[in-house]
Amino acid sequence: MASAKPLGERGDNPDALRRTPAASGRTGAAARRETDGSRWSTNPALNFYVLFLTTLVLVGFGLFMVLSASSVELIADEASPFARTIQQALLACVGLVGLVVTAFFIRTQLLFRLSYAVLACALLLQVLLLVPGLGLNINGNLNWLQVGPVSLQPAEFLKVALCMWLAFFFRTYYFRIERPILRWVEFALVAGLSLGSVLVISGDLGTGLVIMLILFSAMIYGGVRFKWMLLVAAAAAVLAVGFVVSSPNRMARIYATFTGSGGGNDLNYQVETGLQGLAQGAYFGLGIGESRQKWSYLPEAETDFIFAIIGEEGGLVMSLLVMVLYGLLAIAMHRVARQATSRYAKVATGTIMTWFMFQAVINISVVVGWMPVVGLPLPFISAGGSALLVSLLGMGVVLNFALNQPGARAEVYSVLRSATPKRWRRPNPVRLLRRRVRLDKFGRPVAPTTATDPNPGGAEASTPASSPSTPNAK
Repeated sequence: MASAKPLGERGDNPDALRRTPAASGRTGAAARRETDGSRWSTNPALNFYVLFLTTLVLVGFGLFMVLSASSVELIADEASPFARTIQQALLACVGLVGLVVTAFFIRTQLLFRLSYAVLACALLLQVLLLVPGLGLNINGNLNWLQVGPVSLQPAEFLKVALCMWLAFFFRTYYFRIERPILRWVEFALVAGLSLGSVLVISGDLGTGLVIMLILFSAMIYGGVRFKWMLLVAAAAAVLAVGFVVSSPNRMARIYATFTGSGGGNDLNYQVETGLQGLAQGAYFGLGIGESRQKWSYLPEAETDFIFAIIGEEGGLVMSLLVMVLYGLLAIAMHRVARQATSRYAKVATGTIMTWFMFQAVINISVVVGWMPVVGLPLPFISAGGSALLVSLLGMGVVLNFALNQPGARAEVYSVLRSATPKRWRRPNPVRLLRRRVRLDKFGRPVAPTTATDPNPGGAEASTPASSPSTPNAK
């Protein structure tokens, strides 16, 4: 006798777990509310909706705050106050197109096969920073690659490339377990090249810290044993401490952060100015566009310290709302990783979630004075074309995995089709055929009827029955 399958096990029909209004004894509006709530709680595309809509809200809010934070200095430079915002909006449109293409039109197998190629291209861009005339040194970091009028940050592309490669590595590792040493040598080589290109070539400790966290999270989602994770974490900690101690400037910044004294070099000026803006904002802020620190008091107000402008103009309420939006992204991405049907999707989603969330935590911690300034932007909000473009592409990869969950793609396509006007919809060939050819209830074509047809019904003409009053001929 077969044992009963426990409720809630993966693979059950979600409708079977739904309590009907009749079973709960409720009628009317209460029954409708219960049905709607259960429909959303078991919606297979819920993760997709939360990720997509939250990303749109963060990008739109970021454009608004970039306009507020950058307009004053642009006017002082006799430029258009909308110049930086227009540039950011154009790159946001390109990134959103890439997000839609990656989420809807690229198969997961193609992302899997392109992992090595994407990583190789990202590392090549990092090496090109050493070419004279291409690498651009700004604020002591060789982070920018200048090619004519186009400039980009290769380290941002390295983040998403490393997330894809790590997912590829832990997906194929369990199928080549007969040579685990060689596989871990490959892992150490890629990790060393990635960290070396960021720390040695660019001198960017903030991006190096994010890459270390991405590597560690990949080991967690990949199922590596705890003792090996401790070994890698200890090696990363030793590397980070050695890199900090080797630079007097970094040591001075850390000392200024935890002692509140800049040593006469104004190393803590940016953090103190940001804290003044947050203090002036109080609970409800000074009002949108009413920031005082953006009047050339706060350096990098529209990039690394845009959270200070958010807190000054919107107060504690708006700052907490931004944190709540990032929390929604974290919960939805964790759900996608937990419900993923393949190890590739699980590791890729987990590493991208670590990238977004820890970068946001580090940025906010720097603004409130809990960490030294490391130059990391706030995801989806800070001004910066490379960071925004790559972040949207990374979110497109996560949305691709969210659509691949059972029933999610059909649900999203159904909603999109119902929201599309009828004149824009794709014509249904079956309906066109039914319009041109008349079909019966069995789907067989019926000959068209004409006025001259002696038998319009298509059935045999019946002879009229003899009247009972007619006498029978003998």
